[in-house]
Amino acid sequence: MTPRNADLLLGIAIVLPFALAVPALLMGGVRRMRRLFASLYAGATAGFGFALLAGFLTVERTVRWGPIRLDRFTFPLFLMVNLLGAAVVLYAGFRRDEGKRPGLLHACMSGAIGFAGLAVLSRTLPSLVIFTEAVTVLAFAGLAASGATRRTFRGMLAWLASDALFVLGAVLCRSLLAEKAVLIQPPLTRGTEAQVVTVVALFLAAAALRLGAFPFAFWLREVADGADTAWSALFLGVLNFVLSGFRLVVAAVLLARLVAGNWGPGLVAWAAVTVVVGAWTALRAGSAGGFLAGIYSMQGGLLLMGLALFSRGGLGSTLFILMACPVALAAAFMASGTASDCRGSAVLEGHGLSARLAPAALVSTLLAGLSLSGAPPLAGFPPGATLVAAGLERASVQQAYALAVLAVLAGVVLATAASIRLATGLFDGSDAPSKGSRRPEAVESLVMMGLCLASLLLGLFPGLLATNFAEGASFLLFERGFAGPVVVIKGSGPLVEAVQGLYKTWGQAGAAFLLVPAVLVMALYLANRAARPSAGDPARFAPFVGGATVEYPVQPRTEVRAQEPAGSWFPLPRALQRLARRWNR
Repeated sequence: MTPRNADLLLGIAIVLPFALAVPALLMGGVRRMRRLFASLYAGATAGFGFALLAGFLTVERTVRWGPIRLDRFTFPLFLMVNLLGAAVVLYAGFRRDEGKRPGLLHACMSGAIGFAGLAVLSRTLPSLVIFTEAVTVLAFAGLAASGATRRTFRGMLAWLASDALFVLGAVLCRSLLAEKAVLIQPPLTRGTEAQVVTVVALFLAAAALRLGAFPFAFWLREVADGADTAWSALFLGVLNFVLSGFRLVVAAVLLARLVAGNWGPGLVAWAAVTVVVGAWTALRAGSAGGFLAGIYSMQGGLLLMGLALFSRGGLGSTLFILMACPVALAAAFMASGTASDCRGSAVLEGHGLSARLAPAALVSTLLAGLSLSGAPPLAGFPPGATLVAAGLERASVQQAYALAVLAVLAGVVLATAASIRLATGLFDGSDAPSKGSRRPEAVESLVMMGLCLASLLLGLFPGLLATNFAEGASFLLFERGFAGPVVVIKGSGPLVEAVQGLYKTWGQAGAAFLLVPAVLVMALYLANRAARPSAGDPARFAPFVGGATVEYPVQPRTEVRAQEPAGSWFPLPRALQRLARRWNR
């Protein structure tokens, strides 16, 4: 690819979301046209996005479009925003449940994707503030178009408060420090230490509030419970997480370079409390929205912890989370929202959705939840392992950093249990669908599964992000290492390098070791279901998704052998059917 073509692709990728917002507004009121628009949007965005990726990796010089240029820090975020935005638009276009004005909602989503892409490509604070506030305006317009309740809008007041803190920090940075760059390079020409601390504190508070860091997660539950599923998947799962994490990185860069005090132990303690409390909240939640709010807060705590370690390994894990976590977050919002819509309730008690009606939603719920909890071999595991290793290295110098290791391990255990509880609370193994349940659309299910497969791919091959982007971005942010008045760490230690090298080398074998028993268990479960038709006598007990037992009427074995199992997900080999019948004895 020639440099000129790469530059042209960048321009098209920037303009495309804004151009497609107009037909979305005009055609979105008709269901058939809305599906056509969603398909065209997803195809065009994915095509130009991957073409731009190929150009960025192959063109020797910098890819630029006017004053906008790409680097290894901003481009992955830009690409992730556009590709995940396309997936959410496709998901929203094929959903059965619609808001009051679906055309306006789709137009707001498309425009917000464009402004968020410009925000992460910004080089100056004024442009970052303008594009970020444009996303906020479209977020509120999208809520209104989807028919959100007053309670949801009250929850969004925290979003506005975060924006106010960020705008104030940007204004003070420009007026007191005479700096308007997003990433400030020392030395400063103006400003005292107190003024620098004030700006950093405002940036940290703004990011922590939007990410739901302890004790600010209250607003996430109100919004997640009341907002439209597609709105939540895009504005909360993708745009809010990426833009807030971007703010957090900016604050950490200022803190490491310009502040004379060592804030590391205090920030790690705050992050540790956020991780544990977030995971515990997700475990104790009584609704899908409560689970998502808790797990979201946990991810915000992991971002803060990686930056607070002030090490190359910590920064690398933070950048990996910032790029990979939105994939699982979007899938989790979609899967839990689809299941809640299909069963008629988001409460994790009462009747469940039949797993036979929505197998893709069940699998997506589990995979997305396990990825967010940090379980291998999904995308949440590589940054979690690196974060533990970085914490152990810092703990060898200062014991207070051991808190980071304990918090991450506790969070993984609690979040994994919460993910299993979410799936068992939303689904059951009943043969007949419960009253009011429905089957999700095929494309709706395919989008969720596609995102989960992407999370699995990033977990099996973490070098796709770590080697190509995260490591390069860490050196781009700190060209001379972490060199501040008291913070001087110039690279990863041997433990972090060993963990990263070991996972990149043997991750596939470890993943295969874990996947083989999982596939075997799933095959046994499906064989069990296939060998047990829906009607007949006598009745006996059989396990099902939901963690309980129920009586299933079963035909005599002679009839089971003579016909194909009724209601099975797919025909199974006779050997598996015989194994399942022995299992049921």
